Amino acid sequence: MKKTVCLSSVVLLTVAANPAAADTVELVGGDRLTGTVVRLADGKLVLATDWGGEVSIDWGQVAALSTDGPYRLVLEDESELVGALAVAPQPAAAGELLVTGAGTAEPAPVARGAIVEIQPVDRPAVEWKGHLAAGFVASQGNTETESRYGEGEVVARTDLDRYTVGGQATRSEDDGRATADNARLWLGYDRFLSERWYLAASALFSRDEFQDLSLRSALALSAGYQAIDTQRTRLSGELGASYVDEDFDTAPDDSYPAARWAVDVGHDLVIDQIELFHDHEGFLSIESSDDLLVRSRTGVRFHLFEGFVAAAQVNLDYDDSPAPGLEKEDRRYLVNVGFEW
Repeated sequence: MKKTVCLSSVVLLTVAANPAAADTVELVGGDRLTGTVVRLADGKLVLATDWGGEVSIDWGQVAALSTDGPYRLVLEDESELVGALAVAPQPAAAGELLVTGAGTAEPAPVARGAIVEIQPVDRPAVEWKGHLAAGFVASQGNTETESRYGEGEVVARTDLDRYTVGGQATRSEDDGRATADNARLWLGYDRFLSERWYLAASALFSRDEFQDLSLRSALALSAGYQAIDTQRTRLSGELGASYVDEDFDTAPDDSYPAARWAVDVGHDLVIDQIELFHDHEGFLSIESSDDLLVRSRTGVRFHLFEGFVAAAQVNLDYDDSPAPGLEKEDRRYLVNVGFEW
């Protein structure tokens, strides 16, 4: 368990070293403004700020521009690029901006003077994201065997609402005899109160034949904070209250109110190519510290082509009070392939 906490800390510190940032405009005189780019047209860059509303800036006075999200750029030769903007390395590329996520393997350098328009990318009313994956599992703990594994998750996001449904399952047989049989289903609804803060309702259902677990249900209400949500990095955390109900096949059933926490981290080491990910959820009974549940998924995902991905990951299930005769920790090492959108 200590190794898991350390691994979680490393992932969080790595991502936290890249804090969230608004769009940033650096002027020729050295002044720096932050806000949200509205548009560039007719030689005027319009920046929406918290302190002064919309500010109009002469494009010729802009020395550098970095954006937190993608924009559509129209160049003087009437070609277009779509991506986030960053300042090119100085001084070798002075006067250039880098466009990331512009359909190229590497960030595309663009001369600042060649950009004649900047337009926001139209967002659909509902944005869909998801993935499906399948692979093989090498298990340690209560089961030690090769297994078939599958998982999937779908997320739908509007301006104010986010819906999540996901699941995973493992099934293993040894000479026709089942040696692993478990499944998990999770549901979530988030209501955004501001750009960062949201209220979260979640449900987690799981079973595991070889942990004597017929059904575990965990219903929770939490407050969440989306600290970072960019093309390259995401970081969110939740803290709230939950109710856990456990039905065992042979051990006594149990139920208790619990504190709940959750962390979701993702960071592209190479944009749209190599992604680190870590999600972590825990429940601690407010009646007994022995009732502690933790689940996490940590790994690296490689984006191959046309939405196909491959991943290597570690799944951890920790129960501080398992059924008699069983171990507290189940750790599964996975290599899988899948598809995401």
